[in-house]
Amino acid sequence: MARNNQYKPIESTWHNPEQRRLASSAQTFEWMSVLTPDGAILEANQATLCLVDRPLEAITGALIWQVYPWMDCFEAQVQLQNAIATANHQESVSLQMVLGKTPQESLVFELSIKSVRDRQGNVTVLIVKGREIAPPPPTPSSTETPENREQERATALLQTTLAEVQHLQHQLDCFLQLSQELVVIASHDGYFRRVNPAAQKLLGYSTEELTALPFLSLVHPDDYHKTQAAIRQQVEEHLSVVQLENRYRAKDGSYKWLSWNSIFTDGFLYAVGRDITEQKDAEVALRESEARYQNLAQLLPVGIFHSDAQGATLYTNPRWSEISGLSAAESLGDGWVQNIHPEDRTQAFVSWQRLINEQIPLQNEFRIIRPDGEIVWCLAQAQAERGENDEIKGYIGSVTDISDRKRTEEEMRLLLQQYRFLADTMPQMVWTGTPDGFIDYYNQRWLDFTGMSLEENLGWGWTAIVHPEDLQRCIDCWNHSLATGTDYQIEYRFKGACHDRYRWHLGRAVPLRNDEGEIMRWFGTCTDIDDVKQVEAALKQSEQEYRELAQRTQLINQLANQIRQSLNLNSILQTVVTEIRSLLSVDQCVFSFCRSEFGSLVWDVVEEASSPDLPSLIGVYPLAEIDELHQKLRNLEIIQIDAVQALDNPLMRQFWSALGFQSVLNVPIQLRSGATGVVSCTHSAKIRPWQKEEVALVVAVCDQIAIAIHQAELYEQSRQAATEAMEKSQQLEQTLYQLQRTQSQLIQSEKMSSLGQLVAGVAHEINNPVNFIFGNLTHAQEYSQQLLGLIGLYQQHYPNPVEDIELEIEEIDLAFLVEDLPKLLDSMKIGAVRIREIVSSLRTFSRLDESDMKEVDIHEGIDSTLMILQNRTKAKVDRQAIRLVKEYGSLPLIECYPGQLNQVFMNLLTNAIDTLDERHVQLSESAIAQIPSTITITTAILNSDWISISIADNGLGIPQAVQQRLFDPFFTTKPIGKGTGLGLSISYQIVVEKHQGRLLCHSSPNRGTEFVIEIPIRQRSC
Repeated sequence: MARNNQYKPIESTWHNPEQRRLASSAQTFEWMSVLTPDGAILEANQATLCLVDRPLEAITGALIWQVYPWMDCFEAQVQLQNAIATANHQESVSLQMVLGKTPQESLVFELSIKSVRDRQGNVTVLIVKGREIAPPPPTPSSTETPENREQERATALLQTTLAEVQHLQHQLDCFLQLSQELVVIASHDGYFRRVNPAAQKLLGYSTEELTALPFLSLVHPDDYHKTQAAIRQQVEEHLSVVQLENRYRAKDGSYKWLSWNSIFTDGFLYAVGRDITEQKDAEVALRESEARYQNLAQLLPVGIFHSDAQGATLYTNPRWSEISGLSAAESLGDGWVQNIHPEDRTQAFVSWQRLINEQIPLQNEFRIIRPDGEIVWCLAQAQAERGENDEIKGYIGSVTDISDRKRTEEEMRLLLQQYRFLADTMPQMVWTGTPDGFIDYYNQRWLDFTGMSLEENLGWGWTAIVHPEDLQRCIDCWNHSLATGTDYQIEYRFKGACHDRYRWHLGRAVPLRNDEGEIMRWFGTCTDIDDVKQVEAALKQSEQEYRELAQRTQLINQLANQIRQSLNLNSILQTVVTEIRSLLSVDQCVFSFCRSEFGSLVWDVVEEASSPDLPSLIGVYPLAEIDELHQKLRNLEIIQIDAVQALDNPLMRQFWSALGFQSVLNVPIQLRSGATGVVSCTHSAKIRPWQKEEVALVVAVCDQIAIAIHQAELYEQSRQAATEAMEKSQQLEQTLYQLQRTQSQLIQSEKMSSLGQLVAGVAHEINNPVNFIFGNLTHAQEYSQQLLGLIGLYQQHYPNPVEDIELEIEEIDLAFLVEDLPKLLDSMKIGAVRIREIVSSLRTFSRLDESDMKEVDIHEGIDSTLMILQNRTKAKVDRQAIRLVKEYGSLPLIECYPGQLNQVFMNLLTNAIDTLDERHVQLSESAIAQIPSTITITTAILNSDWISISIADNGLGIPQAVQQRLFDPFFTTKPIGKGTGLGLSISYQIVVEKHQGRLLCHSSPNRGTEFVIEIPIRQRSC
């Protein structure tokens, strides 16, 4: 095996198709072998293998004299070695060899060894051809004649020769049939004598057509003379082998490139041809490609460089010089390396070494400092150039000026930084992606929601939190948008880190395109629409729910009958909330009163019916800060909230959410007592859309509730009145005056006391003569009727009186007197009644000096005050009359200090008249006519223990700064001489300190002022 290996280079030379076909075409003997110059076997035909009785693999590389039949005969081995040595020095050697010990056992072989040389004359292979010939004839016997022996020998030789010729012809036919190359034999006359099927197949001619034409007639005109000269030179100079390439015309008119190897011997030209048309086409394409490459390298907008295997630059194109500012000469070798920015040299060197040492393609970004000082950003890309044996011949690469891209990237980085800052402040989840759909950014809102890091979310990491039922649909939609460039929009569910269920989200994305319409990035958002989805789902109610609603409507009548069967308010309200909760299947139903407490609106929950697992709502909740809710309740508007979290008003959303509500239905009730009740249905477990039929049902129930509450209140009032009548009156002792009073308060009190005494005295003095007049008017009417009756009798019985009486009758106009006298007396009576009413009012107002607490009719005190101020409210020359509106509620007798309350009424009404006088001064008559000056006095029962008295005007209002000092002593906004600043201060003391009540002021500029007096119906004992 060691010997076999040493012949591998020679064997590869033999396996070159051209030399192998050359040796095969020279076959003229029975067996043939191809040897190396030193005698090692490379190839052998089938006849040889039959002779040695071994396969080709067993003898390849062995010396020919070491195989059968030569190995058993030392003389034959020496003879072969000498012949091979001789063949290496001359063209051919012929010899005859006899093997065997006796003539009868001998084998006779005839051999020829021919050398095949390359263009330099070196022997490449040896071709050994041989045949077995007949042994020498035996020694003739004494009985044979010479003639007979000669005849027998000639006959045997002829038979052997014929057999050999037939056998050789058969072998040649087989060789021509099996050869894949073109094999032809041409004679000296220029015609083919033999052509194999391969030639017929390639050129398309039949054997008859090819042998009928001179073979040079098929050669391309451009190759004719070259071919003719090569054949002539081979024949004349006896060249052993001639190699030639030319084009042959095929039958279809096309030309085929052929590579020929030919031998001229014995007057015949033996040639083997190989089709190299594809190779020639490839060579032409390669030359054209190289030309195009050179042109392209000159015109490309990127720099091109070519270096040797050590990395030294051999070539650069003009664009490289434009980028670097270096000439082609300055760029050769490694001179250009010095122009790399110092901060980038190490990185560039490492990338280049990885290309050379590890064959990792180079791709690196670095800066070049041009000779003029300008810094240019470059992108370098390079890879190895390899030869036929995969050895590295050099490196080819490109350099692109990416300065504009770098500047754009910096601008984009700043914009992206601003964008991400903005995205992190948005309530929505925001993300961005590359054109191929790789998600490379999420804002903080997304990261907080998912509880995942940015690295976990990158790419397709978002699919991990998508609902399994939505995942494939979501991926398909996203892939469709990526493939078509259309906007992405889908509704799908995914679950956050702080949620125990999947929430619905609306995903949207739009592509950002450059000027050419190419997608640069994708920008997307995710909006939580779970509440909306729950509302949508809840709206899809089944037919069974509608049937239940119809049944509920039928049950409302039963509920109305139940609540009217009781006159107890608490019992009625408990029945209402329990039945409504059961009918509507809600989590909670409560009844509350919406009332004012210390000037602020509150929600007072008094009865409830709720699920056992929910906390109680009984209590008072302030509503003053929620203007929208405050306004809706005052306007008796129905508040229907299907989804609390979808409310636009943040205060209302926060208020209801704090109570744990998902859905709310509030139906207000205007009670006849003036109070406002509210029936509230709430749902906490989930969003519950309210059907309009359900709302109508609650409204209908509320109508019945209003009637039942009114009946209960009337019953309660009558019960309280009866109880109060049966109970003994209890005197409440209270300190009426404080120990330290300012001198001005004492003066004011004395003034009002003196006024009361004066009014009481005037009333007493007027009352006596009025009683005298009123008592005598009755008798005067009777006397006048009697006198008139007597006159009638005289006229009846004495129709014709004397002349003096006639004259007197005419003088006094008796008929008119009779008619007018009763009217005159009636008019006098009406005047007397009016005077008595004024006296009564004066006596009522004269209670200012009374110090005892008693039960009085508040309305009488208000009316008496208005009577005294009647002159100020009448129309005057410079202003219209002030309109008085009295909206009195049904008040019980109030336990109070009546004189002091009358003083409060006087102060408040006087101030209201004063501000309306100022309104008349500042506004035009048309404005006054359109909105007349009005004082509205309203009384109402707040609850079972308190009443309110409101005195409101539509004057100019009181500024906020003034309201803060309104009840301070001596504070006044009136001119000097028109007010002391004590009226409201004293009124505040009377209401708050004397009656344990509240005196409130509600006012805003140009919208009027309202003073509200709230006092208990019964005073508590000190």
